[in-house]
Amino acid sequence: MHLSTVLEQSEHMEQIHSSPARSATVSRWLTDRAVRILPAAHRADYDELFRGELYDLAASGCSRCVQFAHALRVVLHAPGLRRNLRAPGPGTSERSRAW
Repeated sequence: MHLSTVLEQSEHMEQIHSSPARSATVSRWLTDRAVRILPAAHRADYDELFRGELYDLAASGCSRCVQFAHALRVVLHAPGLRRNLRAPGPGTSERSRAW
């Protein structure tokens, strides 16, 4: 392998890891934990939603600290969301149960 090829690959990997659209690993881990406590029927939808929110924060240039704060809010609100998704009260519309 030529040195120039190794350098190009190294630069490419550096660009990927420094991309502003890359969300923080800890934040992704936290939102994954939040999704795990939701009812199985809703996990895929909320996983996509939470990952999308983290991606949007990263893409808009928000720091990893902001992403972490958002992920922490998601985790803290997950038990309430779980309750609402499991047993909606009488007169609760689909819209009012949304995140």
